[in-house]
Amino acid sequence: MDEELKNLNEHEFLDKLYKKLKRKRYLVIFDDVWDIKVWNELRISFPDDKNQSRIIFTSRSSNVASQVQYGGEPHYLHPLSEKQSFELLQKKVFGEEEECPQALHGLGMEIAEKCWGLPLALVVVAGVLATIEHDILVWKKFAESLTSTMVSGTDQWKKSLELSYEHLPYHLKACLLYFAAFREDEKIGAKSLMRLWIAEGFVEIIEGKRSEDTAEEYLMDLIGRNLVMVGKNRSIGGVKTCYDSRFDI
Repeated sequence: MDEELKNLNEHEFLDKLYKKLKRKRYLVIFDDVWDIKVWNELRISFPDDKNQSRIIFTSRSSNVASQVQYGGEPHYLHPLSEKQSFELLQKKVFGEEEECPQALHGLGMEIAEKCWGLPLALVVVAGVLATIEHDILVWKKFAESLTSTMVSGTDQWKKSLELSYEHLPYHLKACLLYFAAFREDEKIGAKSLMRLWIAEGFVEIIEGKRSEDTAEEYLMDLIGRNLVMVGKNRSIGGVKTCYDSRFDI
């Protein structure tokens, strides 16, 4: 089927898609759409048979969202409440089973509030908190650092990622920046990536330990900090593909 589709021109492909969906109930998701032209070119391929089929668009551009007039108004996501923010932060730092120690509860609430209800900011900040000592003085110092590092507005998430980057050990900074060599959201083979890190000299040589094992620890550390996302896991365990939380530093 894939080979057959490759040989079709654009018109033939759209016609085949239309016939495939005709008189069928379908759900189609267009994720992270940046240009309305994508929809304008494809819309003729989606038959409206009044059978409750649905098409969902997601976009970081409100301008794109407002141009998609197809059965409803855009649904804008709202920031999390203070309670929801703290719950997400707590879950990411301590896991599903544990709760934030009472001694750190107030500081945890303060840190969560400074993330302005943005899930990405909360997840990234939690990635930092999970790697530092769970001590009142350490968390207090961290909370104070957020005041000068994070600002309100649309750049909030970038500031959060910058903060996480600043707290990275030197060897992990080089590994993270290497993702810039790949396309945004590209699913990268974990083994290939780790070999490249080793070839570039990013991975410390430790006597009696394989460089591949050290590189895997680096990758898992970045994943644990929520700076790298798992695309797919291996059936036998371990990461098969991954991609980064793309940001500019």
